[in-house]
Amino acid sequence: MRVLWVTNFIPTMIAKKLGSYDNCKEGWVSGMLSKIVGDKETAITLAIASPVGNNVPEGLVSQVDGIAFYGFHEGAPEKYDESLEKIFVQIEKDFAPDIIHVFGTEFSHARAVTESIRKYGEVTKLSRDNVLIGMQGVVGEIADHYLDGVPENIAKKRSLRDILKSDGMKDQQFKFSVRSQNEIIALLGAGHVTGRTSFDKAYVTKWAFKSVYHHLNENLRDEFYEGTWDASVADRHTIFLCQANYPVKGMHYVLKALPKIMEKYPDVKLRIAGDPITRHATIKEKLKLQEYAKYLLKLEDEVAKKAGKAADIKYLGTLSASDIKEEYLKAGVFLCPSTIENSPNSLGEAMLLGLPCVSAKVGGVADMIADGEGVLYTAGDADGLAESICKVFSLSDADAASMGSRARERALKTHDRENNYKTLLEIYKSMVKD
Repeated sequence: MRVLWVTNFIPTMIAKKLGSYDNCKEGWVSGMLSKIVGDKETAITLAIASPVGNNVPEGLVSQVDGIAFYGFHEGAPEKYDESLEKIFVQIEKDFAPDIIHVFGTEFSHARAVTESIRKYGEVTKLSRDNVLIGMQGVVGEIADHYLDGVPENIAKKRSLRDILKSDGMKDQQFKFSVRSQNEIIALLGAGHVTGRTSFDKAYVTKWAFKSVYHHLNENLRDEFYEGTWDASVADRHTIFLCQANYPVKGMHYVLKALPKIMEKYPDVKLRIAGDPITRHATIKEKLKLQEYAKYLLKLEDEVAKKAGKAADIKYLGTLSASDIKEEYLKAGVFLCPSTIENSPNSLGEAMLLGLPCVSAKVGGVADMIADGEGVLYTAGDADGLAESICKVFSLSDADAASMGSRARERALKTHDRENNYKTLLEIYKSMVKD
């Protein structure tokens, strides 16, 4: 069985061999890769194709532990490059896969794979039935919900940085709309699709009704399967978020909720992984501020006026997996305030560690966690967000640990690496058999 993976990054094992960037964010792909490499009974011959820098030639780049690695050049995800199709034709002719497994629909290479087969299938001897696309986010839904909760007059504004980069909030939403068209074309050209929530299944059924939908949960990064949250050593009044750079991640809702939280818990802390987008200590940093960052700063000022003091907010910058794990274990609650999500890996990681979780009930979140295993609130309800955080803060250490334990029990089943690997192999076998 010859399987070609198409990913939007170079998996860790390959990256290390090539001396390239080690992308730790997508550990679930690397985890599945290590399973295939370590399983001598699978009879899978694997190749991987990923975008590479312009300093690396397209086509076969290297052989790493028996895996052929192909590179291709790809521009901005909202700009479809038709020349990618012929690159994939060459890769398909060279490797002759039985299955092409595309991870995600967010980038134009997913469309290029299916278009290469639609246009040149007679040459490559492949059809849509050879293609498996794995849903990650749902781009079309992101476009629809990207600016939820941002006032229209704010959403229309563009900072100097936004103007120069054509990257204001409305621009970003438009780019996702364009990407959603590529997503739909990719799904229409795939005979098989994997997903993991009723949310993504409904989307796939709508646009790829001729495709076979397979349920496949994700493996998460290795670090999060070991260790558990301990209420007695955690800072119970610290809220941890994994990202706040874009409106879709819902940071504006958090700031709107913060005064109400501070009324009851004035010592509350907010810790956020990712770039410090509101930092403006120098003139250069001020000029680089996004309009969304300016909006967040305005909301921070409003929090200070309502609460009588500035909120304790700290952006932690880019963190490794082990660093993020440390932040989970130090926090009192993990918060996912996004305006839309399919099944956020950050929520799964927090659940695996047994950290109490609060999340907006959006997209596929309800398929991951239920009330009692965490606290869910209605998306867009800042008061509901505040009440949910306060509910977790009010729990005794024992009750908070019990809630986290229930979440961990569920997450260990959802993200069971052995079961998910077996399911993937069954999907591959069914495709080859058909």
